[in-house]
Amino acid sequence: MSRSTSDPELEAYNARVLSAVLKTTQAASKLSSQDLTYYRTAAPDVTDAIEKCSSRLLGLTNVLLKAVGGKGEIKSVDELVEKWNKIGDVNDTLFEKTDTYLDMFTNPKSQATVLAPNMPPLQSLKRKRGKLDPTMANANGARPQLSFETKPDNYDTSPFRPLLTKKPNAMKSFEESLQMEYPNDNGQPYYRNPYQYEIEHAKFPKSLKKPCKPLDPMPFEKTAVNWVDTPEKLYTMLKSLRNETEIAVDLEHHDSRSYIGFVCLMQISTRSQDYLVDTLVLRSELELLNDVFTNPKIIKVFHGANSDIIWLQRDFGLYVVGLFDTYHAAKVLNLEGKSLGYLLDIFCSFKASKEYQLADWRIRPLPQAMLDYARSDTHFLLNIYDKLRNKLLASGADKLESVLASSRKECKQKYERVPYDHEYGSSPSGWKSLSEKWAITEEIMPMLKAITQWRDSMARSYDDSLNYVLPNRAIFGILKSKPVNVPGVIGITGKNISEAVKENVDELLKIIVDNDPGVTRVDGVKGITSTSELETDVGQIVAVNQKIDKADPKANEEIARKRTALAEELFYSSAKVMTVKSQFWGSIFDNE
Repeated sequence: MSRSTSDPELEAYNARVLSAVLKTTQAASKLSSQDLTYYRTAAPDVTDAIEKCSSRLLGLTNVLLKAVGGKGEIKSVDELVEKWNKIGDVNDTLFEKTDTYLDMFTNPKSQATVLAPNMPPLQSLKRKRGKLDPTMANANGARPQLSFETKPDNYDTSPFRPLLTKKPNAMKSFEESLQMEYPNDNGQPYYRNPYQYEIEHAKFPKSLKKPCKPLDPMPFEKTAVNWVDTPEKLYTMLKSLRNETEIAVDLEHHDSRSYIGFVCLMQISTRSQDYLVDTLVLRSELELLNDVFTNPKIIKVFHGANSDIIWLQRDFGLYVVGLFDTYHAAKVLNLEGKSLGYLLDIFCSFKASKEYQLADWRIRPLPQAMLDYARSDTHFLLNIYDKLRNKLLASGADKLESVLASSRKECKQKYERVPYDHEYGSSPSGWKSLSEKWAITEEIMPMLKAITQWRDSMARSYDDSLNYVLPNRAIFGILKSKPVNVPGVIGITGKNISEAVKENVDELLKIIVDNDPGVTRVDGVKGITSTSELETDVGQIVAVNQKIDKADPKANEEIARKRTALAEELFYSSAKVMTVKSQFWGSIFDNE
């Protein structure tokens, strides 16, 4: 670490390490666990060698884990297999941090931003096998909500007034349905679901309660796909949907870089066509779909509509009357699996690509793979609906009625804004659930309350999700290790440090120290290493690196020693309070 990247000795060392890693990987990939089982049986004389090798590898694994702060010990190969994903995550985090700090010492151009405000997102050294392509996982900082006709207001906690401007398919008038309700128990006033009466009293079509011959879905590749991103295309789609007796609907939602969240894509399928609606550009136009969505003569088939119902109300003023939720059907039938992927597999022999569940649906234009995944969610759903309905009828009419009752209940939900509850911590962003989950002691409770309130405030301000601003695992790590300086806080936050934390780390650190009853004091003052102190140290290292690039090769050794001394001072000596926890690696083995 005391040499520049152009140093021949360092390059030779890197080459030896890479060669050793490649040989190890190649050797391991040639022999699967099944092969080992075979050799144990076919050649008993090698069993002892295999056991010794396994024990040695297990021992090395434990040594590595302990070196980065692990307290537990993996005692068997079975336990190692069980925890392998966790170990993989640890490795990725360590590689990430190693890369970041190596870059700090070897790349002068990037050092000025390391651990400083406005630091660009950290880039991973390697892709995880079987994971989503990174180009589909991040929309490169896109903020479509800034272009919405009505911008999100994260501070508005007043009762949510339905976005409806008219009420098609009404059994109760528009005016009567949008009256403010005042509870008798002095609770908060609210608006009812404006379609509650229709949901409760509208009749399902008689055909729904009769067995049918399931209609096979059209071949996926041959089905017409309509990308709907203009008002004209939306009207054309609506005109076609009015003639249907059932449609399948699904939504793709984004809630990482948004406090409230927003729908990015709506998928609608009929028996002959698939529609993909760009809800980012048509957000203010979609209310007109109530003409179909609230028509009880047109069955709306969803799978797991609980969140979809809320999102439709919140973003578009859309309500659903006449819902059949295939999740509730699978549940009533007590099927082995309840997920859409399971239903696609057993009823349609279609394997869904699970990795796209983590895709960033803000991306435009959407890659073909994501388009295919999105429409597969609805393309086969009407066929699944036919088959589930027949099974329900064959099991007794009461089972179908149970599904319809659950679907009605789902539709009657209403979106509400939720203020932060600091006193009782009962809000979704509050401290209560974390306190119960982690069995937080009374002594550390003030810190948990203060951090969660700070996180909620930052998330509203930056329009980011709570988990993006400061993940639960990071909060747990802070409560566990109680960092007393900036490197300690940043080490805990992990490889993806949010802008909110980077730009307000001093504020977060002050909250931690002020609420830590056991903090060490030096000269009566709580010990804190601030970002300003940190930036000064980083600046010194940058200056030294600039010199080393321009210096005479003979002077490099002395300058390199100076750089190493500065680095050690930054990471180990600059902290006003000595801590047991590594400030370099941070909290690795946090449990959420």
